[in-house]
Amino acid sequence: MLVIHSGYTATDILARFKRMQGFNVLHPMGWDSFGLQQSNMLLMYAFLILMLVYIAFLLPILGHQAWMCDRQAEVPVNWCPALGTVLANEEVVDGVSERGVIQSSSWGSGKLDWPESLKEMQRNWIGNYLVLAPEHPLLESLVSDDQMKYVEEYKELALRKSDLERTELQKVKTGVFTGSYAKNPANGVAIPIWVADYVLGSYGTGAIMAVPAHDTRDHEFASKYNIPIHMVVKPDGDVGSTMEKAFSGDGVITNSSSSTTGLDINGLSSKVAISKVIQWAEETGNGKKKAALLGEPIPVIMLDDNGVSVPIPESELPLTLPELDDFTPTGTGEPPLAKAESWVQTVDPLSGKPARRETNTMPQWAGSCW
Repeated sequence: MLVIHSGYTATDILARFKRMQGFNVLHPMGWDSFGLQQSNMLLMYAFLILMLVYIAFLLPILGHQAWMCDRQAEVPVNWCPALGTVLANEEVVDGVSERGVIQSSSWGSGKLDWPESLKEMQRNWIGNYLVLAPEHPLLESLVSDDQMKYVEEYKELALRKSDLERTELQKVKTGVFTGSYAKNPANGVAIPIWVADYVLGSYGTGAIMAVPAHDTRDHEFASKYNIPIHMVVKPDGDVGSTMEKAFSGDGVITNSSSSTTGLDINGLSSKVAISKVIQWAEETGNGKKKAALLGEPIPVIMLDDNGVSVPIPESELPLTLPELDDFTPTGTGEPPLAKAESWVQTVDPLSGKPARRETNTMPQWAGSCW
C-alpha cells in the first residue's frame, strides 16, 4: 500500500492487522514537501518538511520499517519575487501569481471564506475587561473569598464540555466574575476579571482582553452581564454609532486618551494607532515588539566540507530560533532565517568541523505533532 498526504489512519490499522496475522506488510508513507500556504500575511515560505523524529523513532516503535533519505535537491520552482515565496503550480495562471493579498480589515468584514471562529480570534487587540479560561493556572489565586464557591461550580461545569462545545458561536455565553481586577496599562483603569468557557486554556495564554465593542462574542457576553461597552474604533465618517452590535472593521480611534499614562491615540486610523501603541509599550516598559519566525527549526546541520546533512545531538535539543528584527524575504530565495548569520554558522559537535544550520523551518502545525 502506498498512501500519500492523507488517509494514514485507516491504512495503518489494516497494515497492522495484517502484520499481526503473520503477513509481511510494506506500508510506505509520503507527504507533501511543499504545501499550499493559507496566507502570505506573515511572509511564510514554502519549506521542506523533515519529519526526523517521526521517521527515526515513532515508526520503528509501531513496527514500520523506516528509511531515511535526503529530500533536498535543486529543482525548478515558481518563484514570485513580489511575494518572496514559492508558489504551487495551481497558484500560477498565465505565468502570473494568482495568490490573493489578505488585508487585516477583511477579517471581520465577511469578505473572506474563513471559519468564523478563526476570524473572531484575530480581533482581540484592545479591551475593557479581562477573561480567563476555567483551566487557567492563575485563576485560583485571583478569585476572592466571596466568589470562590461560584467560580469552582462554574469550573466544574465548564470542564465537562469539549473545546468545540465551548467555542460554538451560537451558544449562550456564560461566565462568573472572579471578584478581582486588573489594571489596564494603557489607561491605568481597573478592569474586572471574569472566567468564561469561551476562552480556551489551549489557545494563546488562556487569557484575553475583551473587546465588547468590536468582537461579537465579547459583545454578547458583556451585554448579558451588563459590563460597560466602550467604543474605541468608529467607522470612517461615523456620526454616532450605537453599540447594539460589535463593529469589527478598521476605522478611527476614539475614547483612547489617558492623562495618567500619556497615551493618546484619538483621531488616528486604527492601523496607525496599533503602531503607536506598540511604540508606547516599548518606551514605557509595558511591552516589547518581537519579530518571530513562524515554524519550528529543523534540528539539522550541513557540513561545510562535503555538504552532508547530520542531525544535531539530542543533548542540544530543543533548538531555539534567534530573534530577528527583519524577517522579510531575502530576495534570493533563501528563507529569512538565513539573515541570522551568527546563528547559521556553527560547528558540528561530533567532528568539530564547521557547518551551517538548516534555515528552512517546519510549518507551525508541526510543533503540535512532536
